[in-house]
Amino acid sequence: MAGEIEHAIWRAWDEKKPEVIIIEGQGSLMNPAYPGGFEILAAGRPDIIVLQHAPARKEYDGFPGYRIQPLSQQIEVIELLSGKPVVAMTINHENLPSEQVPLVCSAIEQAVGLPAFDVLRDGPKGLITFLTAFLNKGVSKRTLGKKHV
Repeated sequence: MAGEIEHAIWRAWDEKKPEVIIIEGQGSLMNPAYPGGFEILAAGRPDIIVLQHAPARKEYDGFPGYRIQPLSQQIEVIELLSGKPVVAMTINHENLPSEQVPLVCSAIEQAVGLPAFDVLRDGPKGLITFLTAFLNKGVSKRTLGKKHV
């Protein structure tokens, strides 16, 4: 799997010369069934990471008793393994009433100091605006806890 990830990224860069390559991942480093996130970090070598989180989930899908680790722990592990920062969060709003989504995003921002977005509900504009500013201006991790959009 690692070789295929490396090849896909190299081919995209070699053929298209994009300014940014987005690598979409599945699973979690700590998910007992889908630890594919490690392969993406190891082979993809991302410069920054946006972490997806399903705040209403307490356990991994299909694995009763396997509780999802706190966000701060997940972020710590990702940054330790990759050597790169998690710069933002996106949420999967499954099982959340629509009116609670902004409150959940705000709670995540307060808990981990990173901006949180629901791109499926609200569209990608806020996340894109933040990432563009981050990439263009080199926003430091210390400023990430402040409101950006």
